[in-house]
Amino acid sequence: MKHKLSISRILGLLLVFGVFLFTGCSTVDNGSKANGNSNDSGTIVETDPRGFLDILYDEIENNEDLQEGVYVGIISFAGDAKVITEPVRLDATGYKTLKDKITRDYTRATTGGTSLFIAVNRALANLKEKESTYPANLDTVSIITFTDGLDNQSLAVLANPNNWSSPNYQLEGKTYEVGKPESAGAYMDYIKGQIATRTIAGHTIKAYAVGVQGSDVTDTASFEAGLRKIASDGTDESGVSYFTKLTNFATLKETFQKIAEGLNNTYTITNIVMTTTQSDAGTTYRWTFDAAGADSAEKSTKYIEATIAIDSTSGVYSLTQISYAGGITTAQGAGPLEGILNEGKVDFIFTNVTGYDAYYNRKPKQWIKSSNATAFRPESEIDSTGNMKRTIDHKTAVIYLVLDASTSLSASNINDIKAALSSESY
Repeated sequence: MKHKLSISRILGLLLVFGVFLFTGCSTVDNGSKANGNSNDSGTIVETDPRGFLDILYDEIENNEDLQEGVYVGIISFAGDAKVITEPVRLDATGYKTLKDKITRDYTRATTGGTSLFIAVNRALANLKEKESTYPANLDTVSIITFTDGLDNQSLAVLANPNNWSSPNYQLEGKTYEVGKPESAGAYMDYIKGQIATRTIAGHTIKAYAVGVQGSDVTDTASFEAGLRKIASDGTDESGVSYFTKLTNFATLKETFQKIAEGLNNTYTITNIVMTTTQSDAGTTYRWTFDAAGADSAEKSTKYIEATIAIDSTSGVYSLTQISYAGGITTAQGAGPLEGILNEGKVDFIFTNVTGYDAYYNRKPKQWIKSSNATAFRPESEIDSTGNMKRTIDHKTAVIYLVLDASTSLSASNINDIKAALSSESY
């Protein structure tokens, strides 16, 4: 089954073309990933150390010869909007470039002011200006914006062309009169309308807004209303809300991870080849995909299990009674699935695999149980760490991260935002 960024369920990747809107949410439950820690019940709880860029990069690290992939750009805003980098392809070089840019160039402003809407406007303009340069297989365009405050000077910035290095970002030909409330409202409505209707190379824009209400913001309603103006309506194909308001920075990383994991579905694992010995009929195999399954087939909660059958006339091997656990599914369903003899071994090809986490579960563990056995044992005659192959359906995504850097943020807050984007320590 293929998933899309703008697709149905992708910065292997945050990044092909998008803009990062940061809004935040009161409660974020991103689930847990196992890293060998146990809770009080003895269940292994996995924690994900990766940031937004890491999750997006993970799926393309072995496909760096392709032009498809995720492209990420970064805009920082305070009193004005600063392009830290135009969208960069998230290959090994681009991954390093983006992390270096975040570490070095995304810094807290030294002067006051928050030009939230002009920053989003600039991302929209940049995306449109560069649309002819994107790969032909562009599938998703996203803007992800984070802020902790209200816009308080975008119209003033627009009124003074000297604030800009290029007149192309002057609301793309639109002007407003400073000092009138109706002008501020009209500008916000214009941005909201552009997010809803503007297309980039034929694709609509997915705009995420994440926010943590700063201590200097007393008007909660205005803060939330402003965030909604820079966000798409509803949720994306993965069920992630385009609008997220957080109560503090503690769950910011989880929020970014959730957005990145949804975008990551642009790169979909489609085939997994399971290799077995020429086992006797009635032999049962279990392939485990979770941390618990690395130690015991019985402890696993995410697996594929099937029983060997052999045609008495043709000698063809098949998997029958195929069952799944932990959300994994394949196009083969319950089977039967015919095998392919390969130098004394048998390959079984599962296609359109879903529910598989490519980061934690790169190499499934293989277990075997003969027809007269009562428990599974590790398969010792097959290298279980090398029996998986995968095909990835590559699409291109462009993502813009629009990040608040105003003086209302502390140095610690800035480090929290950096950590949400990267696995580095700040």
